Formats: sequence, structure tokens, C-alpha cells
Amino acid sequence: AEAFGRLPADHQLVLRLSLEFGLPHQAIAEVTGTPIGTVKTRIRTALGRIREALKDHSAATGVRR
Repeated sequence: AEAFGRLPADHQLVLRLSLEFGLPHQAIAEVTGTPIGTVKTRIRTALGRIREALKDHSAATGVRR
């Protein structure tokens, strides 16, 4: 939740629409008025940032996968 909250608002929105509401990328593009390529990039970037934050947290706390 903390890593998600650090994302820019536009990244949070597309990620939430994709993961929580199950909208396909094209529908997200239409709803937000954003080009589909930008939607895909924002989702990929957001997931990468969350993944990195989780890795950093795991390393800092000694939790191993």
C-alpha cells in the first residue's frame, strides 16, 4: 500500500482500473482520454516501481523469497 501511494496519481489510476476493475487497456485509454501506448507504459512503470519497492523492503527487513 505504501509503494502504491508513492506512485503518481495517473499511474495509480490506470493500475487501479486494470487490477481492481479488470478493465482492458483499450477501455482504460477511452475512460481516461489517454493514448493506449501511454496506458501500457504507465501500468508497466507502476508495476516495476512497486516490484522494486518490495525488493528493497525485503532486503531491508531480511525477508527472503
